[in-house]
Amino acid sequence: MDIQATIFDLDGTLCTYTVTIEEAMRRSLLRCNVDHDLLGDLCGSAARYAEIWREEEAKQRRATTIHKKVWIKLLQERGEADQRTALRLAECYFNLRLASLRMFDGARELLERLRHRFRLGLITNGPSDMQWAKIDVLKIESLFNEIIVAGDIGIYKPDERIFASMLQKLDISPQHALYIGDSLEMDVAGAKQAGLHTVWINPDGKPVAELIPDFELRESAELWKVLQCDTM
Repeated sequence: MDIQATIFDLDGTLCTYTVTIEEAMRRSLLRCNVDHDLLGDLCGSAARYAEIWREEEAKQRRATTIHKKVWIKLLQERGEADQRTALRLAECYFNLRLASLRMFDGARELLERLRHRFRLGLITNGPSDMQWAKIDVLKIESLFNEIIVAGDIGIYKPDERIFASMLQKLDISPQHALYIGDSLEMDVAGAKQAGLHTVWINPDGKPVAELIPDFELRESAELWKVLQCDTM
């Protein structure tokens, strides 16, 4: 392979939350001095949170708006009609989760080394305000030549157009680009459709389905195995 550009997914590939939805809910209730019993079983509430989030994400462009709507609906389903409580919890929850975001071990060092040899791109799905907030918290914007947040352009992975847009920005043809992501459906499928080489980050060793990536790694820091850059 004559790779000239490496393009990354963000969530689950380069970074992760260290506080779960359930734990962030518990802490939010505590910090906002709201009765813990308001949400009942937090495990079930966390699952419901994720479900409502997916419903609202299809209709809203901003994460702050989505969080508010999710909390309002959650509390309404529990018989709590006071939206002020929901809004306080939404803000607290958003801040808690964002503050818990961390790069995977070796990910920053990988990017630092790659940028001296390849053009670097980042493609991330999600609401614009939330994804840029993550990029800011992680302090990684300067490590990439180009960044595309799906919420900015209204095109989301696995749509091959978002990959084509990145290739155009980097001025790279697909056969010279390598895309790295943790989702077979969102990352590998879309990138392969756009003609890029693909790396699937599979930390849990899940079995490969019909869609086969070009390479499979347990973590992004192992990318040297693919690029054979260990002597850089």
